[in-house]
Amino acid sequence: SLSLSLFLGLHAGSLEERRAFLKALTAWSRAGAEPETTRSPARSGAGAVAATTRSEAMSPALAEAQLSLQLRLVESAEIGQDLHLMLLARNLEAARKDVKLSLSTQPVLHDGTPRPPFWQDTHYLSLDPREEGRISWRIAYGQYGRHLGEDQQVQVIALAEENTSWQKMLAEKTVTLARPSLTLSVLAPVVVNQPFPLHVEFINPLPQPVDGCVLVVEGGGLVKGQASIELGSLQAQEKGGIKFQLTPYKSGPRQLHATLTSSLFPPIKGWKQLEVAPHPGGN
Repeated sequence: SLSLSLFLGLHAGSLEERRAFLKALTAWSRAGAEPETTRSPARSGAGAVAATTRSEAMSPALAEAQLSLQLRLVESAEIGQDLHLMLLARNLEAARKDVKLSLSTQPVLHDGTPRPPFWQDTHYLSLDPREEGRISWRIAYGQYGRHLGEDQQVQVIALAEENTSWQKMLAEKTVTLARPSLTLSVLAPVVVNQPFPLHVEFINPLPQPVDGCVLVVEGGGLVKGQASIELGSLQAQEKGGIKFQLTPYKSGPRQLHATLTSSLFPPIKGWKQLEVAPHPGGN
């Protein structure tokens, strides 16, 4: 399941109260509810999307809840693309409910610590008995890209408040944005002290041109230090490739690593396992 519902007797929706709410949620989780992770397939070549949610072990507070919230990804989350999300709110009672929904998205550090929100919005729903309402929204890469940390994670939070009982319900979802990878193709046998051709395919994942792209290649026994290739500018979502030669200086199993860098997107990486044959005349 991709939802968490929790009731607390709060009476306002300020950022400070939401932080206190999340602190209480964390304490509740550590007391007995373990996190669970669900993976959904991403578009071809983009890896997987990870969505982390709290388990729905029932507590006395949860047993009182009369509103269900669920956050979903409408499309796989990929670097450079819009984040497309949906909130499902279901009225579990036989009475009409008017609900205020406070939505926010914030980056998450590598240790799971959330940072201040970079996107917030508010919606209002009127739900008939047993009715389910849906809200969908998009967050453009220009809004979230510069806030991403090294783990490329954001946390989406939906806080619902009933206008009569003042009950508050929370749903939260942590999303890891997939990034494309480089494709490395070896075009000839690899023999120590002999040049061999290599082809690297890459893509600009952003919906905008980027300048200053650099391809860095490295690998023990294959490259002394690092080899850097200036690629210059790439158009929006442009696919490209480059062919060059390397001369290995040690035989045996080797790993070749390539990284595409730009100031506007996180490093895009790829690697290839190689078996370097000894020179026929010896090393």
